[in-house]
Amino acid sequence: MAKRKIPSYETMDAIQKAAYLQGLADGLGKSVETDEASKLRNILIDLTALVNEVVDDYNDRIQELEEFADDTSTELDDITDDLNDLSESVDEITDLFFNDADNAESDEDEEDDSEYEITCPDCGNVILVHFEDIESGSHKCDKCGKILTFDSNFFDDDDDKHE
Repeated sequence: MAKRKIPSYETMDAIQKAAYLQGLADGLGKSVETDEASKLRNILIDLTALVNEVVDDYNDRIQELEEFADDTSTELDDITDDLNDLSESVDEITDLFFNDADNAESDEDEEDDSEYEITCPDCGNVILVHFEDIESGSHKCDKCGKILTFDSNFFDDDDDKHE
């Protein structure tokens, strides 16, 4: 069986050094004032320094990641603010362009609810006729039952005055 070459302490990585330290500690027994104890103490000091270096590197990286997260959060807040401003601008523009159209539709709706007084030519009864009835072209007199017909251009003269 071939002997396995053990690397020198200086070329060992942290895991190998920890294993070497464990082996020395196990071999020491109760003897504290030996060369092995001195080696163990030096290895422990080196290993502790190495662990401290690694921990410091990780702490630095964690700090960098926290700063990156803060910067990203700030940028996202700025983007959200910009989107809210844009949304408000779109709402204002929409109100400017479409509110007038909505008002015009409301005016038309009011016109649809209008009632007109029509006098029946047969009995002289004054009838309240809704705009929809005039648009449909006819309405029945409540008193004599005569069907009153309306010309399709009943409001043409009135519309010309508004244009």
